[in-house]
Amino acid sequence: MAQSAENVGDLEEEESVYDPKVRWASPQRVDFMTFVGRDVLAVAHDIYIIFLHLKQETELVYVANSKQTGDGVDVISGHKSHFFAFTEKTKNPRIFVVSYPSFSIMSELKDTDVNRYKGLCVMESDMIAAFSGFPNYLISVWSWRSNQRLLSIPTDVVRRGQIYMASRSHALICQCWGEGLTVWEVAPCYKRCLMMKRSKHEASGWEASDPKLAAVCWSNEGQLYAIDDRANLYSLLSDGIDMVTNLEWSENIKGSRKTCMCSFHSGILIYGPDKQIRSLKKAENKWIVAWKYKPEDEVLRLVSNSSSDVAVVWTEKGFVYKLTGESEDKITVKLFTFKQRNIKKIQLIAPTYKYLAAMSKSGVVCIYEVSSAKLALVKFVKGSDLCFEASPVDPLLIIFGEVGHNYGMGLFALETGKSLKKVGGMSLTNQIVSKIVFSPTGRHVLAAAMSAGHIFIFHLSTEYKLELVRYTELGRGLADCFMMRVGDSMRAFSLVLFSDKYAIGERIICVNAETGKDNKFAGKMAGPYAQLLPLSTKDSAAAVPHLASQLHVLKLSGEKGVTVSVKMAPPVETGHHLKHYSAAYNSEYLVTYGADGTVILRTADCPHHCDLQLIASHRYEAGVRQAVVDTGGSFVVSLGDNRSMAVHFLLRGHEHETKELRHTPLELSMFDENGNTIQLFYENDKNYLDLQEDKKVREEAMDYKRQREEVVRTFESIQMRMVRLLEENLGERPLHQLSLAEFNLHIEHKKERIKQAEKEREQIRLETEARIRAQDHVTAWIKQQCWDTMLCPRVKLFAIFSHYQVENYAVLPTQRDKWPELQQIEALRSVEMENDEDLFRPWEELTAHSSLDESNKLSAVPSSMAEVLKSVDSQFLSEVPDETSEDAVAEPYVLSGSNAHRFIDIPTVMIPQTMAFSFLQMDWLQHIIKLNAQNMRLWFNKQFDDLMNQKKREVGLVEDRNARLRFIIDELNKLSDLRGSFHHLAIHIQDPEWAQEEQPHRLIKVDPEEVILEYKASSSSSIGTHIRVTVELDSQNVRG
Repeated sequence: MAQSAENVGDLEEEESVYDPKVRWASPQRVDFMTFVGRDVLAVAHDIYIIFLHLKQETELVYVANSKQTGDGVDVISGHKSHFFAFTEKTKNPRIFVVSYPSFSIMSELKDTDVNRYKGLCVMESDMIAAFSGFPNYLISVWSWRSNQRLLSIPTDVVRRGQIYMASRSHALICQCWGEGLTVWEVAPCYKRCLMMKRSKHEASGWEASDPKLAAVCWSNEGQLYAIDDRANLYSLLSDGIDMVTNLEWSENIKGSRKTCMCSFHSGILIYGPDKQIRSLKKAENKWIVAWKYKPEDEVLRLVSNSSSDVAVVWTEKGFVYKLTGESEDKITVKLFTFKQRNIKKIQLIAPTYKYLAAMSKSGVVCIYEVSSAKLALVKFVKGSDLCFEASPVDPLLIIFGEVGHNYGMGLFALETGKSLKKVGGMSLTNQIVSKIVFSPTGRHVLAAAMSAGHIFIFHLSTEYKLELVRYTELGRGLADCFMMRVGDSMRAFSLVLFSDKYAIGERIICVNAETGKDNKFAGKMAGPYAQLLPLSTKDSAAAVPHLASQLHVLKLSGEKGVTVSVKMAPPVETGHHLKHYSAAYNSEYLVTYGADGTVILRTADCPHHCDLQLIASHRYEAGVRQAVVDTGGSFVVSLGDNRSMAVHFLLRGHEHETKELRHTPLELSMFDENGNTIQLFYENDKNYLDLQEDKKVREEAMDYKRQREEVVRTFESIQMRMVRLLEENLGERPLHQLSLAEFNLHIEHKKERIKQAEKEREQIRLETEARIRAQDHVTAWIKQQCWDTMLCPRVKLFAIFSHYQVENYAVLPTQRDKWPELQQIEALRSVEMENDEDLFRPWEELTAHSSLDESNKLSAVPSSMAEVLKSVDSQFLSEVPDETSEDAVAEPYVLSGSNAHRFIDIPTVMIPQTMAFSFLQMDWLQHIIKLNAQNMRLWFNKQFDDLMNQKKREVGLVEDRNARLRFIIDELNKLSDLRGSFHHLAIHIQDPEWAQEEQPHRLIKVDPEEVILEYKASSSSSIGTHIRVTVELDSQNVRG
């Protein structure tokens, strides 16, 4: 406890009033759990150590928030006698040895070489083994009676998430991490200590890895057991040097839950990976499952005492079960208590403030008696993104969140602390409703969709009936909102969000909560602010500035009715050490709490001095998330950002100081979700905005119905007048009759529609021409970069009046006639051929070979297409040698696998395939073959071009003859007409057509003769029903 500097004179009086003590707490983290003695379970988190006496069913809380009691709790370890040890949560921490239940400090140990402790083991012979973390990773052995450090050596294990456990019967310590494990044997010797290390090493390199160990435990006989993620049981024995694992029990268990274990009597309790707890016992040298139990929730921890006759199960939701029994197969399970976890918000319920409401992240609302920690009721709220707010004057809770696709709220009244009755509900909007605020009088409610900037202002009657006063869309996101009375009216203030990173704002929008009218907010403030809340002083409000430790007091005035002016009062120093805090209030007190873990209490008029400074969370943690106080100032309930909740009784000499907290048995029916589920509103209900939209549609439909009836009556009168005028016109003389066009009432409308159609046609023409120009630009670039760069484009050639086709080879710009590699090959080959005679070879039989010139003469390139066809036909004859011919010469390319030498000249550096026996020659041969393939393509393209030119000549000749034939037929038909004979010649003459694949350059070009007929105006009387748009193309070529 610390006091403000301005109130030093009243220090003695203040100390006589306040003496904070933690009545009960609910931890979030349950990693550090141990037994003290036989029946006391200790759980440590933050600055609290919670002791649950399983036999007497009581609870005590040790608070380490000072220099005398310790600076936070990091790790804890218990002993079979009634004392325990824990380490501080600070740099160079101390180890405290404390007795239970007097909490007197028996010893205090400090090692300046250690930054933080990660594990602690209390052993026999008054020894304590402590494991440190980064950077040294030491193991230190202390004698806590003599306050001496006996030994400190490095563990050589640089890992996170290690498991430390001491044997209950021997001076052995197990250090486990994943696949690796070390057993330390401790031997004290006067003022010194000896240690022996036996390790199970991790697999390295290509070695087969062992399963990762998830948990370990010691049996009463001193045997070490471990399990993996699949709940396979292993025993670990020493072979004299290292530790060896032996598989003791295995079963194919399906599941994904984390496994845990503990010893129980002479057997083992194992949980996971499915939902069952199994008790294993050894019968005839074989482990069997003697007992099974399926808890309602996922198990987080499974811990047994030193004699292994009592075990505790702690689940995910917070159920604490006590397991006792005579043997491994006769186990009794009892629900000891319920410690709610994952709490997101807490609220005290007015007007008595005897009950505390807490909501978890899953939407479970629990109501406790503050003084006794008794769980009054549990409700499961149906929905998502849930939260709640309590009335400051009535036993009323408003729970809000998402049901289906709508956000809304439900009103629930607490009746005598035993039931939660729904008294109202409303579906508001499809936007995220993230905050609900009560006025200090409790008669007005503000619901805000903060991100969208929508607010609903309600008036709440004494019968808990809601009446909507104002709905408005502010158009900007909101950082905060609150309600207070300024002048004679209750007003709602909304802080407009202006930052994307922080929920802060500077501009305030004011709305009269009684009339629903907008009020002007005038004045200067020293923002930006993160939170606004009213004070008990008339027309005063408190503003929490962003990144500051001060509290700004705003003086508001609203005498003019429509304008609220603000003035700054001197700021108040809150006393927080970090510039990040929040505030809460009731009619008597103002509480501030922040990231430094301190809760500061002062009266609701916000004086400069504070009444109490209370450390509710350690400074190394995330801070205090929420703190609430009753109107009598007798207790404070704090909720840390680490989700741990604690109830602090403040007054000295309070009756609860002498009474030990005793847990009452819980009824399992309270946790039945089927009978304890509440609903905010029906999922299919339409929200308020949808109802307003439906109402607007109905009203507009009624208005349109009246207007339609008036238009119908007007048209009927016009129709009657037109009929009368037409009848009078028909009764007149023909000379005096008017034309029917004079009675057309749509002439002007027709002209307007024609003009509109012309405008639309002109607009479409301009847009089309712009697109054509842009497409021309793109097409020209594509043609220039792709088509024009090709040495020989790909073209197809179709036979005239037939579907037979052939295509040439496309020659890309990257293909060359000869590249540097071939020049190098030619030079190297020439050197090789020059030195061919000097090369030593074994004896070879001499055979008659024809010279390369003679073979080249035989394979001369044909000069015409006829010779080519003749040479191709003769290939089959030439491939069969004439055995009878004596003049047959050897073919140098007979085994080359190709007939390319019959059409093109083969380079002189060509290596016969049978003579290429080195890697270099094969590489040469590959390059030369590439050159041959390219030359073959060029030769084929030359023949293709000749055929294309021949087809052009023949197509032109056919077109000329067809034109002459059409002229002759036309002359004969005209001559037949002159003679009076109408026997015309109907002969269909078809010109040969060019396919698109034969002239690909015309695919991107539209000739004028290819354009469809010009636009011709429609003679239809309904102009405008279908508008035809035609784009006139000029004589220039347009690329499409």
